[in-house]
Formats: sequence, C-alpha cells, structure tokens
Amino acid sequence: MRDDLFIIPSLKSCLRNQLTSIIDHPFFVIVPTYLDGGNGINNGYKEVMTLDFRDELDEANSAYLLGVIGSGNRNFNAQFGLTAKHYARRYNSALIGLFELRGNDEEAVKIYAALSKYQNDFNQRGVKRALVR
Repeated sequence: MRDDLFIIPSLKSCLRNQLTSIIDHPFFVIVPTYLDGGNGINNGYKEVMTLDFRDELDEANSAYLLGVIGSGNRNFNAQFGLTAKHYARRYNSALIGLFELRGNDEEAVKIYAALSKYQNDFNQRGVKRALVR
C-alpha cells in the first residue's frame, strides 16, 4: 500500500489555523455510525457524536471530497453505515465502502482498491465522480 496517497492535514488542525480552504487537494473521510436508536427507517436516523465533524466538513471544499467510507454494525440492519450514506449524499460524493465494526483484512483490501480507483480517476479527470441527484 502507498502511505503517501493519504497524507493530508487533519480538518481540525486546518480549522484551528483558520485556513480559508480546509483542503486544497483530494481527500476521503471515514465516519462511524452513531445514531439515536430506532430502526433507521421510521426512526433512529439522527446522527450523534459526528455532528462536529459534519460541521467541519461543511466548512471544507467538498469539491475535493472524493468519497466517504463508513463503519457500523450489521446487526442494526438499515442503520448499518447510515452516517456514511448521509454524508455521501450531503456532499455529493461517492460511497466508497462500508465495513463492519473494526473491519477485517478482506474489507481493507477492497476499500483500499476503491480509494485508489477514485484517486486515480480524479487525477485523470480533474474532478470528482459525484452522485447523480
């Protein structure tokens, strides 16, 4: 794996330094799924614990947000990876992949391959692959 592909300053450190553009090159985000209970369909789709991060992303240049990766617990059915799905839609970015809890080697390989694909695509096209709204 290439470590240099993902070396970027943290959003918090950029905000702390009051940069006008949080990130001026492509980046990905990985978010956990913490919700307020329920089933994720009729209720239980309100995010908790990730709101500060969402606010920071609102300040970022989302044109460079190439994709979102999410973790969750498959036992929660429709809620699995729901925060990542919300973020992908909110920032018009690709949902790169979802992994269970801490993930496993197979998921890591699959997600890394997808990250590389989206990064290479951005390098060739100069724009991110966005969702169709």
